[in-house]
This record gives sequence, C-alpha cells and structure tokens, in this order.
Amino acid sequence: MIKVGQILELDEENLSAGSTETATEEAVTYEDVTYNAPAASTTYSQPATANHSSNAVLSNGNTAGATGAYAAARMAELTGVPASTWEQIIARESNGQVNAYNPSGASGLFQTMPGWGSTATVDDQIQAAYRAYSAQGLSAWNY
Repeated sequence: MIKVGQILELDEENLSAGSTETATEEAVTYEDVTYNAPAASTTYSQPATANHSSNAVLSNGNTAGATGAYAAARMAELTGVPASTWEQIIARESNGQVNAYNPSGASGLFQTMPGWGSTATVDDQIQAAYRAYSAQGLSAWNY
C-alpha cells in the first residue's frame, strides 16, 4: 500500500524521462484523492439517543425514554405532528423499549406491523411508522 507523503524509489533502468513525469503527476492526484476522502466522514451523525429527552409520562408511569424522544422528534420533522404526540404514542405502545414485541407481530417503539417495514434499527422503526402514518394518519395508533 502506498501512503501519502511516502517517497517511492523506482528502478532507473526501467524508466524514461516521460514516464517519470507521469508517475509524479499520478502521485499528486493520489494524494489529493486520499486527502479529500476523510473530509466526507466528518458528517457523522450522533447516535439515536443523543441529546433528546422525553417529557411525556403516562398515568401508569410509561415514558418514551431518550431513544423514543429522538424517534418522536424525527417523526415530528417528517409529519408535522408535534413530537409530544409521538412521545405519547411511543410511551403507550412500547414504554420507550426499542425491542418491544407483541404476539400480534407488532414491534418496536411504535409497535408497527411487519407490513410497514423492518424494525431492526431505530431508523427502520421511524421509517415503518412514517409509512403507517402516510397511509392511515394517527388512526394507525387509534389516536
């Protein structure tokens, strides 16, 4: 593997003056590409639980929790329905438990059915809930 800034020594017998220039130009191009590639990774987003807190507490003590508050905020962005409404739904449906499962087949924070999509990750759960909302509105949760 060639690294940025590495000096390569080539066999002088096998090089001509023209190919030396080409090799130098390729090395400069390689360095530019290598230098620019890490810049794209600086757009990493925080984990789902970062900087979100839930205010919703149901009479039975259920809450959306930090991950549920994140999911509620994302759903508010996607649907225009206030995050507090989504927090109430999450608190009622799953008590903020990402891996909540119902024998009916519903799962995740929003307790969506498999037909709405995967619930493997929090982002999958948000997308499944968005699909359910897009088709049925809040009535998908009897809300």
